[in-house]
Amino acid sequence: MKHAAPYRIVVGFDDSRHSILALQGALALYAQKSWAILEVVSVVHDYALSTTLRQEALVAMAPTPTGHAEAELRSRVEEEVQSWREKVKLDPELPIHWTLHLGSEMPAEELVRIADDLDADLLVLGSHGRRGVKRLLLGSTAEKVVRLAHCPVLVMKDSEGLPAVPEIEPPCPECLEVRKETNGVTYWCARHRERHALPHVYHYRSREMGGRNQPLIFA
Repeated sequence: MKHAAPYRIVVGFDDSRHSILALQGALALYAQKSWAILEVVSVVHDYALSTTLRQEALVAMAPTPTGHAEAELRSRVEEEVQSWREKVKLDPELPIHWTLHLGSEMPAEELVRIADDLDADLLVLGSHGRRGVKRLLLGSTAEKVVRLAHCPVLVMKDSEGLPAVPEIEPPCPECLEVRKETNGVTYWCARHRERHALPHVYHYRSREMGGRNQPLIFA
């Protein structure tokens, strides 16, 4: 009898806060599947870089043998898996099948390559959520993975420490009431109807006929 293939979830992990968030998200998805395998991917550089446990990122250190880095990462993943298991009160008798994979190249390319090699159904990774100049200077592994991956990608965003965004004004209760009373035929209350009365109409004008750099015209 032919068995169905397991649902393979690849997750990037480097022991940073946003990668722990990604691992937790991947575990939550894993628990929803009847048969799944969690493939944990870490990129370890042999030259003067090693993971420092419980810190935010990779830091410069003396060269660390890959075997030591693997044992260190395996221990951290196991710790996070057990912590998540206790948090969600998962039956201790239910096994969580996961495998650690080490890469040694650029993080985005390695994540995509390993996901392709494993024929992953989903790739999960965290994002630091940086904006503006910081994002341009530091780059975005998540953004590159989304562009390169051949399977669906879930990005878990770590918003801690980011500047607050302006609060969005809630919808007008009178507009909601009018929409409900008219079954959606009328969108706006009397107070907002004038502002939204005219729809935007886009007109196309040939640039050859109207000169160069002609914008769209809003009626």
